[in-house]
Formats: sequence, C-alpha cells, structure tokens
Amino acid sequence: VKPCDSSPCKNNGTCVDVDVKGYRCACAQGFTGLDCDIISVDPCKSEPCQNNGTCAALSASDYNCKCPAGFGGTEC
Repeated sequence: VKPCDSSPCKNNGTCVDVDVKGYRCACAQGFTGLDCDIISVDPCKSEPCQNNGTCAALSASDYNCKCPAGFGGTEC
C-alpha cells in the first residue's frame, strides 16, 4: 500500500509518493499545508459581510455570510 492510496491531499491537491512511507502534496492555488488543508488566500480578509455578519471561508475564493436577525442575502 502506497501513502497516496489513502488520498491524503485535500482541496484538489495532487499526491506524490516520495518513498514507501512518505508522500508530498502539490497543492492547488489558494491552499497550503502538508495536506493542502489550509486556505492561503482568505476571502474573508476584505470583510465582505455587512451589518455585523460573520464570514466563513469555504475555499480560497468562496465564502458564506451568517447574517444577524433582520438581515439576509449574500452579504447581509
């Protein structure tokens, strides 16, 4: 069994077997980390949610706003 057989790379990262026990992930743009599980570009950095909405990053380019009561829509 090779290390990449378990598909350890997340977010469309490409797994490369380094040796019998090791692997390396080539991460897709916008992701970093050993398993490409860290968003390196934060879509919430610009604070897109209005009216005290809370931003949650879904990917390097997509986010979701949780709006307070009385507000709705993509960016509250």
